[in-house]
Amino acid sequence: MPLPILIAAHDPELRELLAYAFVRSGWTTESAGSGGEALARICGSRPAGVVLDLDLPDIHGVGVMEVIRHLWPEEPVPVIVLCSAESEVHRGEVLRMGADAVVSRPFIVEEIVEALGRLVGKAPGVAGTKPARARRPRRPRGRKRLIEA
Repeated sequence: MPLPILIAAHDPELRELLAYAFVRSGWTTESAGSGGEALARICGSRPAGVVLDLDLPDIHGVGVMEVIRHLWPEEPVPVIVLCSAESEVHRGEVLRMGADAVVSRPFIVEEIVEALGRLVGKAPGVAGTKPARARRPRRPRGRKRLIEA
């Protein structure tokens, strides 16, 4: 069974929208509406990737990300951080703290799904995950002859 994508955001409509987009792309998801709930889900099992809102009601998203980085230092879990336009000045800080990508509102949901799919595809040791879009195998160019001896 593929590992789920954890969506941690305070807004239930945002969580639902992101979950719908990920499920349509073939992922399984788990949702958390607070930092404490996100930490409980993370400590229960390793997610394939995380979409993390900075503005969680009880624990700031950076605190949740620090726990994620501490739990799996050898095999990092890809994290995409969502922030408001006002938090744009903190983008560099969040990236230095370990986020793989920072996305400001407003955003296009499909781009988040594709970005996390690419990140999860590069993540080591994430067996059983399915990227958002499978690529077709490349055809060999030119013809090669088989010579029988």
